[in-house]
Amino acid sequence: MTDLPTQLRGLWLPLVTPFRDGALDEPSLRRLVRHYAGRQIDGFVLAATSGEGMTLEGDELERIVALVRAELASERRALPVCLGLSGAGTRKLMAELDRTANWPIDGYLISSPYYIRPSQRGLWQHFSLLASRAAVALPPPLCEPCRPFLLLLAHCPLPPPRSCAALSPSPIPEPSHH
Repeated sequence: MTDLPTQLRGLWLPLVTPFRDGALDEPSLRRLVRHYAGRQIDGFVLAATSGEGMTLEGDELERIVALVRAELASERRALPVCLGLSGAGTRKLMAELDRTANWPIDGYLISSPYYIRPSQRGLWQHFSLLASRAAVALPPPLCEPCRPFLLLLAHCPLPPPRSCAALSPSPIPEPSHH
């Protein structure tokens, strides 16, 4: 694992998850990781919201994280790895944070809730609860960073009118309690 807050810059690759015959294609995933680990990238995002991340089962997701970490180790490349989490329910996402807390990841990329349009206060409460559950600080410049890192993706990959509300910076209170 890396010191993600100091590595949060540059080119991050949302790594595609290859499948064959409806199952995770582990050899192809290993090849992808080796290929991109040899390039000038600064980190991986696994199970991002713009792809298959929302459809993966928990055991598949855990296997992907383990395979990516193993390949990075075999390539002797210490790249940070963020795990994408998405959903409309705060409680469900809190359970996902609990379930993945001991996985070898450096942080999370969490999108705004989709299919609902919470107010700015509702969005702040959603992300605040998630940050508290993950026991992390919000990304700079909001406050001092710590690990694991929670990166808030304040847009949604769905087209209007199904898209979610964007989190604007104006109503964000001081996150010192995280």
